[in-house]
Amino acid sequence: MKTTRILCLSVLALTAAGSVVRAEKTFNNEQSRSRPAAPREAAQTAQSDDWCREDRRDDNDRYERACDVRTVTIAAPATLDVETSNGSIAVTGGSRRDVIVQSRVMAQAETETEAKQLIADVKITTDRGTIRAEGPRTFGRKSWWVSYRIETPEHQNVNLGSSNGSVTLTGLNGVLRADTSNGSVHANDLSGDVKVTTSNGSLQVSLSGSTWVGAGLEASTSNGSLRVDMPREYSAHLIARTANGGINIDRPVTMQGRIGREIDTNIGRGGPTLRFHTNNGSLNIRER
Repeated sequence: MKTTRILCLSVLALTAAGSVVRAEKTFNNEQSRSRPAAPREAAQTAQSDDWCREDRRDDNDRYERACDVRTVTIAAPATLDVETSNGSIAVTGGSRRDVIVQSRVMAQAETETEAKQLIADVKITTDRGTIRAEGPRTFGRKSWWVSYRIETPEHQNVNLGSSNGSVTLTGLNGVLRADTSNGSVHANDLSGDVKVTTSNGSLQVSLSGSTWVGAGLEASTSNGSLRVDMPREYSAHLIARTANGGINIDRPVTMQGRIGREIDTNIGRGGPTLRFHTNNGSLNIRER
C-alpha cells in the first residue's frame, strides 16, 4: 500500500517601487530540520507546512501529492480580481497599504517526481491585481489546483470567483463581489456595496456594528442554507426570502399581514437594505 506524501516548499518574492528583489528557498520536511532557521523564516515555513497539511489525504490514497506555497507582495490595485478552480480564496482587510498574496499550489500524480514537475510548471500571475494561475493541461490521474490567502488594505474593491472551492471575505469595505459553485461563502464584518453568491453550497454572513455602512448587502445561495449572525442592537431594512425552506429569526421584528416565505421589514431604526435569498435551504438570522 502506497503512503501519500506531501512535499512543502516556500517561495518568497517582495516587490518594491522601481525594483524587484527575489529570495528563494526550497524546503522539504527533511531539509527544514537539517539546519537552524531564523525566527521569521522558521515561522513562515511552519505556516506553509501547516497549510499544505490541510489538504493531505489518508494513507489509502493511490496518488502522490506535492505542495508549494508562494508569497508575493504587490501594490494595492483599484480592484483585486482573483479566480481559481478547485481551490479556495480568502481575502482579509487590514491596516496595510500593499497586498500580500499567498498561493498554495497543489498537484497529484502517480509519482512524487511527476507531482513536483506539475507544480514547477504552474505560474501565478498578478498583473495589475488580476491574479490567475497558468499551468499544463492534465488528464487521467494527474491534476493541479491553487488556493489563495490574501491580505489587503481595509478599503479595497475585490472581485472573487471560484469553482469547487470556498470563498471568504473578512474586514473589507468597498465594492465587493464573490461567487462560487460547489463551495461555501463566508462574509465577515464587511461594509460597502457587497454581493456574494454561491450555488450548491452554504452561505454565512457575520455582521458587526449597529448598522450597515455603505450601499447595502445582497447574499444568495441555491441548494444550501444561509445563516446571518447579527448584533442585538443592529438596525437595517431586511428583505429575506426562501423558496423551499423555513425562515427563522432569533430577534424581535415588526410585521404586518401574513408571514410566509418572504419578509420585508425594518429592524431597529431601519437603514440600508440587506437582502438574503436561498433556494432549497433554510434561512436563519441569529443574534451575534
